[in-house]
Amino acid sequence: MVDRSLLINQLAELGEFVPACTVDSVDGATREALARVVADNFTVTIAGSDLTESGLLRQACQEIVRGATAIGSMAQYSLADAAWLNGVAMVSLELDEGNKAIRGHGSAHVFAIALALAETLDVSGKTFLNAFLAGHEVASRFGNAVILHDGIHPHGNWGVTGAAAASAYLLQLSAQQTARAIDNAATQALATPFEAAIDGMSIRNSWIGAANVLGYRAAIMASAESDTSIKGTVTRVFGETLGSLDTTNLTQGLGDSFFVSTGYFKRHASCSYTHPPADAALDLREQLGSTDPNQITDILIETHHLATPLTALEWPSRMAAMFSIPYVVATALKDGDCKPERFEASAREQQDRRSLATKVRIQLDPSLDTRLPKERAARLTLKLNDGRQLQTLISNPIGDVDHAPFGEVELRRKSEDLLGPERATHLEAALTDLATAPSMRLWMTNMRSIAQRQPYPNLKED
Repeated sequence: MVDRSLLINQLAELGEFVPACTVDSVDGATREALARVVADNFTVTIAGSDLTESGLLRQACQEIVRGATAIGSMAQYSLADAAWLNGVAMVSLELDEGNKAIRGHGSAHVFAIALALAETLDVSGKTFLNAFLAGHEVASRFGNAVILHDGIHPHGNWGVTGAAAASAYLLQLSAQQTARAIDNAATQALATPFEAAIDGMSIRNSWIGAANVLGYRAAIMASAESDTSIKGTVTRVFGETLGSLDTTNLTQGLGDSFFVSTGYFKRHASCSYTHPPADAALDLREQLGSTDPNQITDILIETHHLATPLTALEWPSRMAAMFSIPYVVATALKDGDCKPERFEASAREQQDRRSLATKVRIQLDPSLDTRLPKERAARLTLKLNDGRQLQTLISNPIGDVDHAPFGEVELRRKSEDLLGPERATHLEAALTDLATAPSMRLWMTNMRSIAQRQPYPNLKED
């Protein structure tokens, strides 16, 4: 049972934290981690904006003059549409940053609205970074505190608090108003069915866009309300309707350490629960030296309970394949990677991939379950027609802070893979200028050019 009076005090403390949060006040390691997260966010959003369906969504949203940027277009859109479109694009390839301690994605809930509002208000690049850092931390702390009911996807619910916090920062709300905005945001959390993602419904991407916009609306309401007292509705929504709430660590050490430093970056274009099995498959593929499906008679995946539902053998969409362990493991064994192009319709129709996928069995291992949330482990056992058996255990995927974390070199390689070397170079130049940019409106004008495969204006020739 949550102590509501304690929670109200914690919300007040978060309200004090947000407007005082600045990039300059954190240590060098946190600033470097923030830079990596922001760089990856831009990379995956631009890559997602390249998708045909992203272009169709932009066409469906009305363009306006002097609005905000929907990455992938030279046109401008309303603040809400830009935030929604960029939120959708950011998660469309399942390559966005996350954190196993919050069981979801802090960046995705905050980045798009912070970007759109910073551009609309024409603040400095440093102000945008401050707002994103504060919002990311608030979202992550709620993600850490909330245990969602079984069957609820972590997109669109607890993260709306971070969107509200980032918006409150940029709108220059008082500490009391900011706390009310975070409290308001909880009442707009979505009850998102995980089954929709497993079934391959792209509406799952919309939940992120919606959360970004709803957080902004919550902050706007707080700015206009005469009563800015904190009601603690977070307790009812997160602690009863959507799950359980443990506020023990909600504000402990607030401002001393940041979740932006403890997350993971993705190298596979698939649900994070599929990454340990994919890494295990890549390990055994190297040992095997051959990917002939006829050589493999059985593929056993033993893992934790969060991953065991991802068993789909029908993949009507990219989303369905990205949430299928059989598909991802078969792809890793067949192709040696799980890049976005492996999830297109032409790849999903390949018979040798399907043949491998049908040999995958997924079982719950209670001993691996006990390792959560510190580890998201998977054990893969291959049986071969010559009688051999190969096995490997992956505790955490490559890219996780606890196992082969990505640095600048790995993120640059990821950016080049997704955007191409030329666009990756121009993005890197733009990000170098971000912290000192006096105008986010001008900076985003240049960002629109990069997404459209045009050069970044400030890139110096050799």
